[in-house]
Amino acid sequence: MKKLLFSLLALVMPFVLSAQLLDTIVVFQENFDGDVVKMTTTNLFGEPNWRKDSSLYVSSPASFHTPSYPTVGNCASMTRAIEVDRSYPYVYLQFDQICKVNNNDRSNIAYQVSTNVSPQGDIDYTSFTTLVYTVNSPFYHGHAEVINEGNVSQNWYTDWQKNNNAAVPNNSWWKTELFDLSQFVVGDNN
Repeated sequence: MKKLLFSLLALVMPFVLSAQLLDTIVVFQENFDGDVVKMTTTNLFGEPNWRKDSSLYVSSPASFHTPSYPTVGNCASMTRAIEVDRSYPYVYLQFDQICKVNNNDRSNIAYQVSTNVSPQGDIDYTSFTTLVYTVNSPFYHGHAEVINEGNVSQNWYTDWQKNNNAAVPNNSWWKTELFDLSQFVVGDNN
């Protein structure tokens, strides 16, 4: 019976996975390969700190990164407001990353939720909320080995060589992350 059940699962599972993927609607996608980048960035020291780069990429020819700075300061890269139809039962964030940051730095994921639309069409948002998670969080579906309080860092994966700040990333270091943000951004008022 166990062999039969396993065989049935092996036959049915690809169709279940395909059906789930067919129901997926991509609301925002950016691969940084085109001429226009759909991200907003902050500047430090008079120059953009997030920029396209052609030495590392998931899909040729480019990725988007910020260089390391030896000074203190915050920088950010963010998407435009992404409208999510309230009828969507799930909202996922998926991205590919290489995170080689110093252990003293913090890199995190933050989001805002709309709270009101004025008659003129202006949207009010909550303040940014930092997503706090660990490898055991039920909404994190990636494969990181270590996550400390939701901070993205070089500690996540062994091949990012956390104890070697001079290690130079290469294209084999890319990792795909998946977060189910539904509980944070789907609701009647959002």
